Amino acid sequence: LKLQFLYLIAPQYTAPGVIMGWKVTCLCVLYFTTVCDATQPVSKPKPAPTPPPTPKPTPPPTPPPTPPPTPPPTPPPTPPPTPPPTPPPTPKPTPPPTPPPTPPPTPTPATPSPTGKTIRWYVDSRQYLRNLAFAKANPQCVTGFIGSRRGKFDGVIQVTGNGNVSVTAGHDLAKETASVTAHGMTYHAVVSVNSYAMQSGAATASVQGVVDMAAGAHATGVLVYYVPTSNLTASHMKEYVRFLTQLKKLAGGQAIEVGMVVEDESIIAPLDRYASIGLDFYVSLNPTLSETEAASPIGKKFVRDMVASYAGHAAVGIGSSPKTSGECKTDYEWGQATLGKFLGAAAGVKNVAVVRCEDGLYNDTADFYCDELSKWLAT
Repeated sequence: LKLQFLYLIAPQYTAPGVIMGWKVTCLCVLYFTTVCDATQPVSKPKPAPTPPPTPKPTPPPTPPPTPPPTPPPTPPPTPPPTPPPTPPPTPKPTPPPTPPPTPPPTPTPATPSPTGKTIRWYVDSRQYLRNLAFAKANPQCVTGFIGSRRGKFDGVIQVTGNGNVSVTAGHDLAKETASVTAHGMTYHAVVSVNSYAMQSGAATASVQGVVDMAAGAHATGVLVYYVPTSNLTASHMKEYVRFLTQLKKLAGGQAIEVGMVVEDESIIAPLDRYASIGLDFYVSLNPTLSETEAASPIGKKFVRDMVASYAGHAAVGIGSSPKTSGECKTDYEWGQATLGKFLGAAAGVKNVAVVRCEDGLYNDTADFYCDELSKWLAT
Protein backbone atom coordinates (compact mmCIF):
# COMPACT_ATOMS: atom_id res chain seq x y z
CA LEU A 1 0.00 0.00 0.00
CA LYS A 2 2.79 2.30 0.62
CA LEU A 3 4.21 1.71 -2.66
CA GLN A 4 0.87 2.10 -4.21
CA PHE A 5 0.46 5.29 -2.41
CA LEU A 6 3.81 6.45 -3.51
CA TYR A 7 2.88 5.65 -7.09
CA LEU A 8 -0.30 7.52 -6.91
CA ILE A 9 1.27 10.52 -5.26
CA ALA A 10 4.44 10.42 -7.23
CA PRO A 11 3.04 12.02 -10.35
CA GLN A 12 2.53 15.20 -8.47
CA TYR A 13 6.14 15.40 -7.32
CA THR A 14 8.18 13.37 -9.64
CA ALA A 15 8.99 13.94 -13.22
CA PRO A 16 7.22 11.66 -15.64
CA GLY A 17 10.39 9.94 -16.58
CA VAL A 18 11.33 8.86 -12.96
CA ILE A 19 7.90 7.64 -12.04
CA MET A 20 7.81 5.58 -15.11
CA GLY A 21 10.85 3.77 -13.78
CA TRP A 22 9.35 3.15 -10.43
CA LYS A 23 6.14 1.99 -11.88
CA VAL A 24 7.83 -0.72 -13.83
CA THR A 25 9.90 -1.78 -10.82
CA CYS A 26 7.04 -1.89 -8.39
CA LEU A 27 4.97 -3.91 -10.71
CA CYS A 28 7.70 -6.43 -10.92
CA VAL A 29 7.96 -6.53 -7.10
CA LEU A 30 4.30 -6.82 -6.74
CA TYR A 31 4.20 -9.52 -9.31
CA PHE A 32 6.78 -11.64 -7.64
CA THR A 33 5.26 -10.93 -4.29
CA THR A 34 1.90 -12.07 -5.50
CA VAL A 35 3.29 -15.29 -6.82
CA CYS A 36 5.21 -16.05 -3.60
CA ASP A 37 2.50 -15.10 -1.24
CA ALA A 38 -0.73 -16.24 -2.61
CA THR A 39 -2.52 -15.57 0.58
CA GLN A 40 -2.09 -11.97 0.18
CA PRO A 41 -4.92 -10.31 -1.58
CA VAL A 42 -3.90 -9.04 -4.86
CA SER A 43 -4.95 -5.62 -5.72
CA LYS A 44 -5.26 -4.79 -9.31
CA PRO A 45 -3.04 -2.04 -10.06
CA LYS A 46 -4.67 0.93 -11.47
CA PRO A 47 -3.76 1.47 -15.04
CA ALA A 48 -1.19 4.00 -15.52
CA PRO A 49 -2.49 7.17 -16.92
CA THR A 50 -2.07 7.48 -20.59
CA PRO A 51 0.62 9.94 -21.22
CA PRO A 52 -0.40 12.83 -23.36
CA PRO A 53 0.45 12.28 -26.92
CA THR A 54 3.73 13.52 -27.89
CA PRO A 55 3.04 16.51 -29.94
CA LYS A 56 4.23 16.25 -33.43
CA PRO A 57 7.14 18.41 -34.00
CA THR A 58 6.10 21.56 -35.69
CA PRO A 59 7.50 21.42 -39.17
CA PRO A 60 9.56 24.33 -40.07
CA PRO A 61 7.66 26.86 -42.03
CA THR A 62 7.66 26.17 -45.73
CA PRO A 63 9.74 28.77 -47.34
CA PRO A 64 7.85 30.70 -50.00
CA PRO A 65 8.43 29.32 -53.43
CA THR A 66 11.31 30.82 -55.16
CA PRO A 67 9.87 33.00 -57.86
CA PRO A 68 11.17 32.23 -61.34
CA PRO A 69 13.79 34.59 -62.44
CA THR A 70 12.31 37.61 -64.04
CA PRO A 71 13.17 37.49 -67.73
CA PRO A 72 14.88 40.51 -69.05
CA PRO A 73 12.40 42.93 -70.52
CA THR A 74 11.66 42.28 -74.19
CA PRO A 75 12.96 45.17 -76.19
CA PRO A 76 10.24 46.88 -78.22
CA PRO A 77 10.11 45.67 -81.81
CA THR A 78 12.22 47.63 -84.15
CA PRO A 79 9.79 49.70 -86.27
CA PRO A 80 10.14 49.23 -90.04
CA PRO A 81 12.03 51.99 -91.68
CA THR A 82 9.78 54.87 -92.53
CA PRO A 83 9.37 54.97 -96.32
CA PRO A 84 10.12 58.26 -97.94
CA PRO A 85 6.99 60.35 -98.37
CA THR A 86 5.13 59.58 -101.59
CA PRO A 87 5.28 62.59 -103.81
CA PRO A 88 1.83 63.94 -104.71
CA PRO A 89 0.56 62.64 -108.05
CA THR A 90 1.48 64.78 -110.94
CA PRO A 91 -1.73 66.51 -111.98
CA LYS A 92 -2.87 65.70 -115.49
CA PRO A 93 -2.44 68.62 -117.76
CA THR A 94 -5.68 70.46 -118.21
CA PRO A 95 -6.84 69.87 -121.77
CA PRO A 96 -7.40 73.00 -123.73
CA PRO A 97 -11.05 73.99 -123.91
CA THR A 98 -12.90 72.35 -126.76
CA PRO A 99 -13.44 74.94 -129.41
CA PRO A 100 -17.04 75.42 -130.48
CA PRO A 101 -17.98 73.48 -133.59
CA THR A 102 -17.02 75.20 -136.77
CA PRO A 103 -20.17 76.47 -138.40
CA PRO A 104 -20.67 75.59 -142.04
CA PRO A 105 -18.99 78.12 -144.28
CA THR A 106 -21.17 81.00 -145.30
CA PRO A 107 -22.47 80.28 -148.77
CA THR A 108 -20.89 82.35 -151.48
CA PRO A 109 -23.59 83.94 -153.60
CA ALA A 110 -24.01 81.97 -156.80
CA THR A 111 -22.32 83.57 -159.75
CA PRO A 112 -25.06 84.32 -162.27
CA SER A 113 -24.31 83.71 -165.91
CA PRO A 114 -24.25 86.79 -168.14
CA THR A 115 -27.44 85.54 -169.75
CA GLY A 116 -29.21 84.70 -166.47
CA LYS A 117 -29.32 81.00 -167.33
CA THR A 118 -28.61 78.09 -164.96
CA ILE A 119 -27.32 74.54 -165.43
CA ARG A 120 -27.97 72.37 -162.39
CA TRP A 121 -26.80 68.79 -162.21
CA TYR A 122 -28.99 66.16 -160.57
CA VAL A 123 -26.45 64.13 -158.53
CA ASP A 124 -25.86 61.67 -155.69
CA SER A 125 -25.45 64.15 -152.86
CA ARG A 126 -23.17 61.83 -150.86
CA GLN A 127 -20.55 61.96 -153.62
CA TYR A 128 -19.90 65.61 -152.85
CA LEU A 129 -16.12 65.41 -153.31
CA ARG A 130 -16.50 63.93 -156.79
CA ASN A 131 -19.26 66.42 -157.58
CA LEU A 132 -17.02 69.27 -156.54
CA ALA A 133 -14.10 67.93 -158.59
CA PHE A 134 -16.42 67.68 -161.59
CA ALA A 135 -17.60 71.26 -161.13
CA LYS A 136 -14.05 72.59 -160.82
CA ALA A 137 -13.02 70.75 -163.97
CA ASN A 138 -16.08 72.03 -165.88
CA PRO A 139 -16.98 75.47 -164.54
CA GLN A 140 -18.36 76.46 -167.94
CA CYS A 141 -21.29 74.04 -167.63
CA VAL A 142 -22.08 73.89 -163.90
CA THR A 143 -23.87 76.57 -161.88
CA GLY A 144 -25.22 74.30 -159.15
CA PHE A 145 -26.36 70.85 -158.00
CA ILE A 146 -29.65 69.22 -157.12
CA GLY A 147 -28.78 66.76 -154.36
CA SER A 148 -30.65 63.46 -154.28
CA ARG A 149 -30.30 60.01 -152.79
CA ARG A 150 -27.93 57.85 -154.84
CA GLY A 151 -28.41 60.03 -157.91
CA LYS A 152 -31.96 58.82 -158.33
CA PHE A 153 -35.10 60.86 -157.80
CA ASP A 154 -35.36 60.02 -154.08
CA GLY A 155 -35.12 62.76 -151.50
CA VAL A 156 -32.29 63.69 -149.20
CA ILE A 157 -35.07 65.08 -147.02
CA GLN A 158 -37.95 62.67 -146.36
CA VAL A 159 -41.51 63.31 -145.18
CA THR A 160 -42.82 59.99 -143.83
CA GLY A 161 -46.38 58.70 -143.68
CA ASN A 162 -47.06 60.23 -140.27
CA GLY A 163 -45.55 63.58 -141.26
CA ASN A 164 -42.13 63.19 -139.63
CA VAL A 165 -39.29 65.02 -141.38
CA SER A 166 -35.75 63.62 -141.47
CA VAL A 167 -32.54 63.50 -143.48
CA THR A 168 -32.16 60.22 -145.34
CA ALA A 169 -29.74 57.79 -143.68
CA GLY A 170 -26.19 58.06 -144.97
CA HIS A 171 -26.42 61.75 -145.80
CA ASP A 172 -24.88 64.74 -144.07
CA LEU A 173 -26.96 67.56 -145.44
CA ALA A 174 -24.88 70.39 -143.98
CA LYS A 175 -21.59 68.98 -145.27
CA GLU A 176 -23.01 68.16 -148.69
CA THR A 177 -24.46 71.65 -148.97
CA ALA A 178 -21.30 73.44 -147.81
CA SER A 179 -19.12 71.58 -150.31
CA VAL A 180 -21.12 73.25 -153.08
CA THR A 181 -22.22 76.65 -151.78
CA ALA A 182 -18.73 77.52 -150.47
CA HIS A 183 -17.57 77.59 -154.09
CA GLY A 184 -20.19 79.96 -155.44
CA MET A 185 -22.64 77.33 -156.68
CA THR A 186 -26.23 76.61 -155.68
CA TYR A 187 -27.44 73.52 -153.83
CA HIS A 188 -31.05 72.35 -153.80
CA ALA A 189 -32.00 69.30 -151.72
CA VAL A 190 -34.61 66.92 -153.14
CA VAL A 191 -37.63 66.39 -150.85
CA SER A 192 -39.65 63.16 -151.12
CA VAL A 193 -43.17 63.03 -149.65
CA ASN A 194 -45.14 59.94 -148.68
CA SER A 195 -48.45 59.75 -150.59
CA TYR A 196 -50.50 58.94 -147.48
CA ALA A 197 -49.00 61.94 -145.65
CA MET A 198 -49.89 64.16 -148.59
CA GLN A 199 -53.51 63.02 -148.81
CA SER A 200 -54.09 63.08 -145.05
CA GLY A 201 -52.75 66.60 -144.61
CA ALA A 202 -49.84 65.41 -142.43
CA ALA A 203 -47.34 66.56 -145.07
CA THR A 204 -48.74 70.09 -145.12
CA ALA A 205 -48.55 70.19 -141.33
CA SER A 206 -44.85 69.24 -141.51
CA VAL A 207 -43.80 72.01 -143.89
CA GLN A 208 -42.07 74.05 -141.19
CA GLY A 209 -39.81 71.09 -140.44
CA VAL A 210 -38.75 70.87 -144.10
CA VAL A 211 -37.92 74.58 -144.17
CA ASP A 212 -35.99 74.46 -140.90
CA MET A 213 -33.93 71.50 -142.10
CA ALA A 214 -32.98 73.21 -145.37
CA ALA A 215 -32.24 76.54 -143.66
CA GLY A 216 -30.16 74.84 -140.96
CA ALA A 217 -27.92 73.33 -143.64
CA HIS A 218 -27.70 76.66 -145.52
CA ALA A 219 -29.14 75.09 -148.65
CA THR A 220 -30.08 77.36 -151.52
CA GLY A 221 -33.43 75.66 -151.73
CA VAL A 222 -35.42 72.45 -152.09
CA LEU A 223 -36.92 70.56 -155.03
CA VAL A 224 -40.09 68.58 -154.25
CA TYR A 225 -40.24 65.25 -156.04
CA TYR A 226 -43.81 64.00 -155.80
CA VAL A 227 -45.26 61.91 -158.64
CA PRO A 228 -48.10 59.79 -157.21
CA THR A 229 -49.40 56.83 -159.19
CA SER A 230 -52.66 56.16 -157.34
CA ASN A 231 -55.79 58.04 -156.29
CA LEU A 232 -55.26 60.60 -159.04
CA THR A 233 -58.21 62.71 -157.97
CA ALA A 234 -59.00 66.39 -157.84
CA SER A 235 -58.93 66.33 -154.03
CA HIS A 236 -55.45 64.79 -154.11
CA MET A 237 -54.21 67.50 -156.46
CA LYS A 238 -55.85 70.16 -154.30
CA GLU A 239 -53.99 68.92 -151.22
CA TYR A 240 -50.71 68.94 -153.13
CA VAL A 241 -51.30 72.53 -154.19
CA ARG A 242 -51.98 73.43 -150.56
CA PHE A 243 -48.72 71.74 -149.51
CA LEU A 244 -46.64 73.62 -152.12
CA THR A 245 -48.32 76.93 -151.31
CA GLN A 246 -47.54 76.61 -147.61
CA LEU A 247 -43.98 75.47 -148.33
CA LYS A 248 -43.31 78.46 -150.59
CA LYS A 249 -44.78 80.85 -148.04
CA LEU A 250 -42.63 79.65 -145.15
CA ALA A 251 -39.48 79.09 -147.20
CA GLY A 252 -39.69 82.51 -148.79
CA GLY A 253 -39.43 84.07 -145.35
CA GLN A 254 -35.97 82.46 -144.97
CA ALA A 255 -34.78 83.06 -148.54
CA ILE A 256 -35.08 79.34 -149.37
CA GLU A 257 -36.00 78.62 -152.99
CA VAL A 258 -38.69 76.04 -153.76
CA GLY A 259 -39.02 73.99 -156.94
CA MET A 260 -41.17 71.07 -158.05
CA VAL A 261 -40.91 68.24 -160.56
CA VAL A 262 -43.42 68.35 -163.42
CA GLU A 263 -44.41 65.64 -165.92
CA ASP A 264 -47.01 64.99 -168.56
CA GLU A 265 -48.95 62.54 -166.40
CA SER A 266 -50.28 61.97 -162.87
CA ILE A 267 -51.89 64.83 -160.93
CA ILE A 268 -49.12 67.20 -161.97
CA ALA A 269 -50.01 67.04 -165.67
CA PRO A 270 -52.03 70.28 -165.84
CA LEU A 271 -48.97 72.55 -165.73
CA ASP A 272 -50.89 75.80 -165.41
CA ARG A 273 -52.57 74.58 -162.22
CA TYR A 274 -49.30 75.10 -160.33
CA ALA A 275 -48.17 78.32 -162.00
CA SER A 276 -50.16 80.49 -159.61
CA ILE A 277 -48.17 79.23 -156.63
CA GLY A 278 -45.18 81.20 -157.92
CA LEU A 279 -42.42 78.65 -157.28
CA ASP A 280 -38.84 79.50 -158.11
CA PHE A 281 -38.39 76.74 -160.70
CA TYR A 282 -40.24 73.81 -162.29
CA VAL A 283 -38.11 70.86 -163.43
CA SER A 284 -39.37 68.48 -166.11
CA LEU A 285 -38.57 64.77 -166.15
CA ASN A 286 -40.80 62.93 -168.61
CA PRO A 287 -41.10 63.61 -171.50
CA THR A 288 -37.82 65.49 -171.87
CA LEU A 289 -35.17 63.20 -170.30
CA SER A 290 -34.45 60.99 -173.32
CA GLU A 291 -33.59 62.17 -176.79
CA THR A 292 -36.35 60.07 -178.33
CA GLU A 293 -39.13 61.63 -176.23
CA ALA A 294 -37.73 65.15 -176.14
CA ALA A 295 -37.43 65.30 -179.94
CA SER A 296 -40.92 63.89 -180.45
CA PRO A 297 -43.94 66.14 -181.08
CA ILE A 298 -45.12 65.41 -177.52
CA GLY A 299 -41.79 66.45 -176.05
CA LYS A 300 -41.56 69.65 -178.08
CA LYS A 301 -45.11 70.66 -177.11
CA PHE A 302 -44.40 69.96 -173.45
CA VAL A 303 -41.40 72.32 -173.50
CA ARG A 304 -43.52 75.06 -175.12
CA ASP A 305 -46.24 74.56 -172.48
CA MET A 306 -43.68 74.82 -169.71
CA VAL A 307 -42.38 78.12 -171.01
CA ALA A 308 -45.94 79.37 -171.47
CA SER A 309 -46.88 78.43 -167.88
CA TYR A 310 -43.69 79.23 -165.99
CA ALA A 311 -41.76 81.57 -168.27
CA GLY A 312 -38.23 82.06 -167.00
CA HIS A 313 -38.80 79.59 -164.14
CA ALA A 314 -39.12 76.56 -166.44
CA ALA A 315 -36.19 74.12 -166.17
CA VAL A 316 -35.91 71.40 -168.81
CA GLY A 317 -34.61 68.08 -167.51
CA ILE A 318 -32.14 66.16 -169.69
CA GLY A 319 -30.81 62.65 -169.04
CA SER A 320 -27.16 61.61 -169.44
CA SER A 321 -25.45 59.44 -171.96
CA PRO A 322 -22.27 57.76 -170.73
CA LYS A 323 -18.75 58.66 -171.68
CA THR A 324 -18.19 55.00 -172.49
CA SER A 325 -21.07 52.91 -173.79
CA GLY A 326 -22.81 50.83 -171.14
CA GLU A 327 -21.43 52.68 -168.11
CA CYS A 328 -24.62 54.52 -167.16
CA LYS A 329 -27.39 52.54 -165.52
CA THR A 330 -29.83 54.44 -167.71
CA ASP A 331 -28.64 55.63 -171.11
CA TYR A 332 -30.87 58.43 -172.34
CA GLU A 333 -29.29 58.12 -175.78
CA TRP A 334 -28.42 61.72 -176.49
CA GLY A 335 -25.85 62.49 -179.14
CA GLN A 336 -23.90 65.70 -179.47
CA ALA A 337 -25.71 66.90 -182.56
CA THR A 338 -29.20 66.15 -181.26
CA LEU A 339 -28.48 67.74 -177.88
CA GLY A 340 -27.22 70.95 -179.48
CA LYS A 341 -30.23 71.09 -181.76
CA PHE A 342 -32.69 70.53 -178.91
CA LEU A 343 -31.17 73.26 -176.74
CA GLY A 344 -31.10 75.70 -179.64
CA ALA A 345 -34.78 75.10 -180.35
CA ALA A 346 -35.92 75.46 -176.72
CA ALA A 347 -36.94 79.06 -177.08
CA GLY A 348 -37.51 80.87 -173.80
CA VAL A 349 -35.87 78.14 -171.66
CA LYS A 350 -33.58 79.69 -169.05
CA ASN A 351 -32.78 76.65 -166.93
CA VAL A 352 -31.54 73.13 -167.62
CA ALA A 353 -31.27 70.26 -165.13
CA VAL A 354 -28.98 67.41 -166.22
CA VAL A 355 -29.42 63.97 -164.63
CA ARG A 356 -25.88 62.70 -164.20
CA CYS A 357 -25.05 58.99 -164.58
CA GLU A 358 -26.53 57.43 -161.43
CA ASP A 359 -25.22 53.87 -161.30
CA GLY A 360 -23.21 52.50 -158.39
CA LEU A 361 -19.86 53.30 -160.05
CA TYR A 362 -20.97 56.88 -160.66
CA ASN A 363 -19.37 56.93 -164.09
CA ASP A 364 -18.98 60.04 -166.15
CA THR A 365 -21.43 61.67 -168.46
CA ALA A 366 -20.14 62.08 -172.00
CA ASP A 367 -17.83 65.07 -172.51
CA PHE A 368 -19.94 66.59 -175.30
CA TYR A 369 -22.61 67.55 -172.71
CA CYS A 370 -20.42 70.30 -171.36
CA ASP A 371 -19.45 71.37 -174.86
CA GLU A 372 -23.07 71.90 -175.91
CA LEU A 373 -24.28 73.21 -172.56
CA SER A 374 -21.54 75.84 -172.35
CA LYS A 375 -22.56 77.11 -175.82
CA TRP A 376 -26.18 77.33 -174.70
CA LEU A 377 -25.21 79.06 -171.43
CA ALA A 378 -23.29 81.75 -173.29
CA THR A 379 -26.03 82.63 -175.80
